[in-house]
Amino acid sequence: MLLAIANCARRAETVIVIPEIPTEAEIRIATGEVRKIKLIAGALPWQGNPVVPLLLQDITDLKLIQQRLHILAVTDQLTVAFNRRHAFNIGHALFKEGVAASSKVALAVFDVDHFKRLNDTYGHSAGDAASKALTQSIQTLIAAEAASRMTFARVGGDEFTILLGPCSQRQCLPLTGNLGNIGAACAGRSHMALRVDRCFPLS
Repeated sequence: MLLAIANCARRAETVIVIPEIPTEAEIRIATGEVRKIKLIAGALPWQGNPVVPLLLQDITDLKLIQQRLHILAVTDQLTVAFNRRHAFNIGHALFKEGVAASSKVALAVFDVDHFKRLNDTYGHSAGDAASKALTQSIQTLIAAEAASRMTFARVGGDEFTILLGPCSQRQCLPLTGNLGNIGAACAGRSHMALRVDRCFPLS
């Protein structure tokens, strides 16, 4: 960064304005709080002498807003699982990786049986609560699989999917068994059942 500024200063006599050189970093202020800053440096001729103006811009709030917007863009509002768009994006990326590495990428597809009956009998608030409970159980299951790359998403009203990293159909079968156990537990609590439609390789 300093070398780039120095080079800019050397060229300042012949170049009126050069492109800015932005750099982001974190600093700790006197209160102990960590803030994100953006350093903007340029070079301008000033009365025949090269001048390098430096601007420190606090972008902490901007970064927080960007992070929140990203979360909203990839998250299902009800269950806080990933949404359909994000699942498709991850799926395309995994498929390309699998083809390039000549490896298998597995996909588990499942839905909730009798979900409409649950809504009709107990109301949509009960259906929403059941979807949230199911999501939390599956996310706990995925979190326990720390060594694997899994993306859990809600792709429809009662339809869910789990994208796995490099994995064969045989390797993903234990996951479907655990999903069945979660489904049985949910059936006892909310009168609905989880059915794993299929688990198959994408590439």
